[in-house]
Amino acid sequence: MGRTGYLRQGASLAGNRKRYLAWLYAASLGLAGIAAAAAAHQAGAVLDHSLAADRLLHGFDVATLIAVLMNPGVSTSALSQLSTAMAALYFLAVLFLTPGIVYSFVHGEPPSTAALFRRSGEYFWAFVRMTLWTALIALPILGVLNAGRRLLLKAVNARTGDERIALAVSLATLAVIVVVAYFLRLWFDLAEFHLVRRADRATRKTLRPAWRALCRAPGRLFAIHFACALAGGVVFAFGAWVWWHLPSPAVGLAMLVGQVMTMALIAARYWQRASEAAWFSANVPEEAPIALAAPLPAEPPPAEPAPPLGEAPAPGTAE
Repeated sequence: MGRTGYLRQGASLAGNRKRYLAWLYAASLGLAGIAAAAAAHQAGAVLDHSLAADRLLHGFDVATLIAVLMNPGVSTSALSQLSTAMAALYFLAVLFLTPGIVYSFVHGEPPSTAALFRRSGEYFWAFVRMTLWTALIALPILGVLNAGRRLLLKAVNARTGDERIALAVSLATLAVIVVVAYFLRLWFDLAEFHLVRRADRATRKTLRPAWRALCRAPGRLFAIHFACALAGGVVFAFGAWVWWHLPSPAVGLAMLVGQVMTMALIAARYWQRASEAAWFSANVPEEAPIALAAPLPAEPPPAEPAPPLGEAPAPGTAE
């Protein structure tokens, strides 16, 4: 099956599990709403009795927004800390929901909210360990590549002094880092699929088979991953263009367009996992179950001693 076939299968998997996508979006919307309510509360204390409020209520005036942020009654540090906390909570929410989603994709389990939360609870700590493995392996690799990129750019600037050459080298090395990051993400996506197949939930033992699976079809897997990301990026870019050209008084419409852009990013990642799971289920055979040690044979019961010669047998025994 070609790349397009797996993308169609992934779209079918994702479409049949729209409620799971809705849970991801609800987590994003709810936590963003908490942060926005806190910001509105602080801004309201400043703008409730000011004529400048109309410039933000029925439009978007940059100068007014900057003036509000510089007001002593608005604590930008507190808002920044709250936003960071909400982003961390969203990361944890996605980390909790991901095992149930991945399990449903790989095993074809019918979608239900009860199944989602049950599987997520069963595999949550295994996926936490998988996240730690991802950070332990991916961050040093990307850090070394980024350090090499900086050294190369410094050497090019010192040797040529040509800004055009430096820009070309910068873009080329950045593209290499992005491609490596894509393959690292693919590797750990496949490791997650292996993980939900294992009864022992041993994360370390999924890394090697996931790498072997990635090496079987790196080009096809990269094309599947990139196609989903590109589709989400195109929708996001179009939404940004529409948002930029909306009239200032259309605050509600601007908010709606912003939510469509957010949903595009979440749905693109959801489609990525579903399409990768379709390829995984079709091309990676299930591992053989772990062999258990055979039980030791039971010892025979001790034989009763024979009666001495000349002694009568006990009553009830055969002569």
